[in-house]
Formats: sequence, C-alpha cells, structure tokens
Amino acid sequence: MSTTTVFVHLDYDVWDHRETEAIRVSCHGRADVYLPQGQRATGQWDGANTAAVAGSIAHRFGLDDAERARAVLVESVPAIERNDPRWIVTFAL
Repeated sequence: MSTTTVFVHLDYDVWDHRETEAIRVSCHGRADVYLPQGQRATGQWDGANTAAVAGSIAHRFGLDDAERARAVLVESVPAIERNDPRWIVTFAL
C-alpha cells in the first residue's frame, strides 16, 4: 500500500479568520488545481471540523479518478504558516 499527500492551500485572512478560503490544491508531480469561485470553502480554517473539509477537498480535487475510488484518508493536519497557510492531507492508496 502506498500513500499520497495533497496540499489544500488557503487564502488566509489575518483580520477575520471566518473569511479564509481554500483556493488551490496541489500534489507532487501534478499541475495545481485552482478551485472555482463557487467551490471554494470559506470559513474559519483553524476550527475543529476543518480537517474533514480539507480531506474532502483534497479527495475531490487532488486525486485522479483511479486514486479517488480507492483512497482512504489517513490524516489531515494544518500548517497555518504566515507565508504558506495550508492543510496537509495524506491518503492511503
């Protein structure tokens, strides 16, 4: 069994955390996917339920069809850094 890591990048609003949104998904060796305006998840990305939201976004936009069918979420952890705020999502394939 192998694993793959998907990054859900945020546009982090330092003044109002409720306005932070997921804008891009990246995975090593693939082109980045910029989320369409209506499919960006806006909200407080340092809250308790955001690990599941990050996992869902990573699953939908960061994996190809074959991976999506067999991927199992292993972990979803925040990397809320000032220069690159993101969630790091790992799947077992």
